[in-house]
Amino acid sequence: MATKLVIEPLFEADFLPVSYGFRPKRSATEALEAIRVTANQGHDHVVDVDSEDYFG
Repeated sequence: MATKLVIEPLFEADFLPVSYGFRPKRSATEALEAIRVTANQGHDHVVDVDSEDYFG
């Protein structure tokens, strides 16, 4: 636990805001909402999502 408390903030600083998998305080619902918002803004790129058993 102590290691997690030290290392987690270091890694979190490097992740993109659009990364959701296995991140603290992030959910599958938030990931899907981010996809919906981005699509509604007119972006037309492909998103590949494996959401089966997302976050256990």
